[in-house]
Amino acid sequence: MNIYLVSSVLAFTVSCFLSLIIYLKGSQVKSRNATILIILCAGIWCLFPFFAWWGWPDNTLLFTRIVYLVAIFTAPAFLNFGLTILDTKRLPKERFLIRSSILISAFLFLPFFYSSFFIKGVKKVNSYFSIDGGPLYKLFIFYFGAVCIYCFYRLYFGIKNSNGYLRNQLKYVFIGFLLAFFSGLIHFLTSFGLPEIIPHDFLVVACMFILTYAILKYHLLDINIALTRAGVFIIVYTLVLGIPFGLVGWGKDWLIYFLGQNWYWAPMLLLLGLATCGPFTYIYLSRKAEERFLKEERHAHQLLKQASQGMVRIHDKKRLLELIVHITTKILGLSNAAVFLLDENSGNFKLAAVRFKSKYQYSEVIPQDDPLVQLLATQKEPLVYEELKLANQDLSSDTPNQLKEIDSQMRKLKAAVIIPAVSNARLLAFLVLSEKKSKKMYSPEDLSTLWALSYEAALAIDNAFLYEKEKLRLAEQSRRQALADMAPGASHQFNNRLATISATTDNLLDLVKNDSQGAYQDNLLSNILEGLEIIQKEVAKGEQITKAILQKAKVKLEFDKVDIVKVIQNALNLIRIRRTRESLGGAKEPEFVFNYPKDLPLLTLCEGTIQDVFENMFNNSYDAIVIKHKRNIAPLDYQGKISVDVTRNDNSVIIQVEDNGIGIQKDNLRKLFTDFFTTKATSEKGVVGGSGLGLGVMRSFIEEHGGTITAESEYTQWTRFTITLPLNFKPPK
Repeated sequence: MNIYLVSSVLAFTVSCFLSLIIYLKGSQVKSRNATILIILCAGIWCLFPFFAWWGWPDNTLLFTRIVYLVAIFTAPAFLNFGLTILDTKRLPKERFLIRSSILISAFLFLPFFYSSFFIKGVKKVNSYFSIDGGPLYKLFIFYFGAVCIYCFYRLYFGIKNSNGYLRNQLKYVFIGFLLAFFSGLIHFLTSFGLPEIIPHDFLVVACMFILTYAILKYHLLDINIALTRAGVFIIVYTLVLGIPFGLVGWGKDWLIYFLGQNWYWAPMLLLLGLATCGPFTYIYLSRKAEERFLKEERHAHQLLKQASQGMVRIHDKKRLLELIVHITTKILGLSNAAVFLLDENSGNFKLAAVRFKSKYQYSEVIPQDDPLVQLLATQKEPLVYEELKLANQDLSSDTPNQLKEIDSQMRKLKAAVIIPAVSNARLLAFLVLSEKKSKKMYSPEDLSTLWALSYEAALAIDNAFLYEKEKLRLAEQSRRQALADMAPGASHQFNNRLATISATTDNLLDLVKNDSQGAYQDNLLSNILEGLEIIQKEVAKGEQITKAILQKAKVKLEFDKVDIVKVIQNALNLIRIRRTRESLGGAKEPEFVFNYPKDLPLLTLCEGTIQDVFENMFNNSYDAIVIKHKRNIAPLDYQGKISVDVTRNDNSVIIQVEDNGIGIQKDNLRKLFTDFFTTKATSEKGVVGGSGLGLGVMRSFIEEHGGTITAESEYTQWTRFTITLPLNFKPPK
């Protein structure tokens, strides 16, 4: 067996294998196109010994010149690759050098590739072959060396001036291609009569293995996928190369007998046909193998994508974030997951949701100036702990570097991956993911899917922020509007109280003045007591009005132990003040019925928001009664009725508010709690068309108290709302 031929075929095969891996990795591999180009150029150039042997002696020169069609452009390909991976290709000077090298290859060497001015012949020395070069071939050697040396010079300083992950990556590239350069140097020296002691193509094989190792080491490709593809590749190309070689080895005499001196065309055409079909066969079989191997993983990715698409419809931040940690933990099979959310007041990131809080003790707050937060805000890409560890390997212990602090923070968080959620170039949150229970690494497909999920999550979080602000704005606007609306009614009520007090006081003064002689002393005392009782009642009524208005004017949202009966009574008092007889549009004053048990415990509530809910509910009932009267649906003696029934069970208090107004149509009933949806018309006198909080916001207020709200109705007859509030509610911190 000729070891030089084995090394030639092996180098070409490995280069094809590595090129296919990088190509199938898509955009996950940096500098994909430039890397594939230089690897294929080097691999094809390595076929020189094989083609020289195959065509010996008649067609060796022809085959060698065909191989050198590619070899001529190997130096520009290497220069392009080196400057691309250094990210300096865009500089004007570097672009000029790349273009110049391509032009030199194309116009100085390519026109003469078939002439003896470039390659005069091929010499066979023992078991290897060497080039008998013409004058231009020596110039080509100098040109090739100069371009490669310049590229190595740039790579060397790239290593020196970089650190961490990039530095390690450049080291592997530098060492690998330095071996390939020495392989080319040995090849060139044989043309000057120096012996080739070892097959130079083995150095190219070593180069390819170093690059493959770097790809696997830096998680550019999952090892299981790599082995699957490698196995398929070996099987396919063993057949692609083995069948023609087998035909030559065992059927050469038979081919000469039938085809004569042109016998070699049969295996060459067969190789050409198999080589054409080989890539398609490889891609088809590898995809089929991966579909079976990655079926479960791809199903998980599909579930994550489906879940992410519905996130923007969730306006409750707490529910949204709990959903995110739940689905990622369950679908990907993680040990744990947590979300840190931006606190707009402090700028810090606070723990907002965690799947298993008892299992891991997370930091509650991460400051905005923490290196981890700064890195996520700057690079806005997933952060993988394994890659961070590799980046830290080159840092000396006395070298200050933020990467060490980030490494420490990720270990505290037990984070395998951190996914930032960015909206409008602002970091809103980040998702901390632990390792998988299966101990498998996160694949690029995992990271890509999680990155897409974080994009949808960022939009949903942004929407939740906006919704929360809008909800508070609407509540404040509604409160101010209600205070403005009740001003005339409150003035009227206070005038009535003051008029009664004034008349009673005048009457008592007249009695005292007229009884200066004490003739009616006994009657005077009883009249004074009666007058004082009237004044006391009117003062109490005025106090009720004042308390209700002051409560309505509260803006600060605080949870406290509250008597729900008093909250409902306050809301009723405000409605009585706000809805004057003129606002009823000719309808009779509604009858109020309020039933409640006397042993109700205090509830943990935000009194202002819950009072808003009941006030808006009673206001809606008023409007329903007015509309029913205006549309002449009700009988002539129709009087509106609003009833409130409060009951309790072991876990909660149930409040039912029912009116006998216009009711709600069936189609509208299912949309009733949609944000900003209204059933009110604004053209009917006495109807406050859509100026309240809206049932969507009212529901969110109830849910913030751990409660629920439902609606039932029969159009033209009645509407009933049922509110449930828990007895042992714990407000959020």
